[in-house]
Amino acid sequence: DAACQSAATGNWSAAGSWTSCGGTTPQAADTVTILNTHTITQDSASVTVTDITINTGGTLVVTSTNAITLSGSWSNSGTFTANSSTVTFSSTTTGKTLGGTTSGTSGKFYNIVFDGVGGGWTLNAAIESANDFTVTNGTLNTNDTSSYALTVGDDYTMNSGATVDANASAFSVAGTWTQSNTTWNTQSTGYGTSTVTLTGTTKNISTVANGEFYKLTVSGSYTRSTANRLNVRNDLNVQVGGSLSTGTSCG
Repeated sequence: DAACQSAATGNWSAAGSWTSCGGTTPQAADTVTILNTHTITQDSASVTVTDITINTGGTLVVTSTNAITLSGSWSNSGTFTANSSTVTFSSTTTGKTLGGTTSGTSGKFYNIVFDGVGGGWTLNAAIESANDFTVTNGTLNTNDTSSYALTVGDDYTMNSGATVDANASAFSVAGTWTQSNTTWNTQSTGYGTSTVTLTGTTKNISTVANGEFYKLTVSGSYTRSTANRLNVRNDLNVQVGGSLSTGTSCG
């Protein structure tokens, strides 16, 4: 297993862009660190590594819709330019983290996916996706102490194998809200004391039976797309200009 570091500005696919990397490009068991003043462009359709660290002054750019898969953690103290890429966290063990800058112009993702049976990731900073945010398998914890915010530019999806421990975090979602996991419906392992704000236009809310929210704010226009009951444990706020269509029954 190599601890690959950037050697200079260049393409990910070029061996000369790396040092301490066994004379080649980073492989699945390797860690990656991008050093100060270096810009690495991920120019391959898909790459897989363990950890990625972007140091202060370092830059990672992903070309077009290319993809990165990590079995470990992510730390950004520099600049990450996602373009239309997908970053997938695939660990099947707990204790992984996402930290540094993971939102805003220098840190947000485009598509982000958590998909590892038995995997566990904790946020150490607010996180943002310009497009979709998907938790397929494993547990995402917004941080028991700090309750970091999630901002989602389009669809937010929790699949049946997912656990999202929301704590007191603020969720802002501009697309469809899809909940296919039952763990979200338990306060201690799911919705917590979080606030979900739905901001999209002509979007849907889809949940399992008795889909739970602690606080729900709707500033856009949303329709409940399944017959399942919605439960709001604290405040429901449909703002001026917003709408929530619940279908035939709602509790």
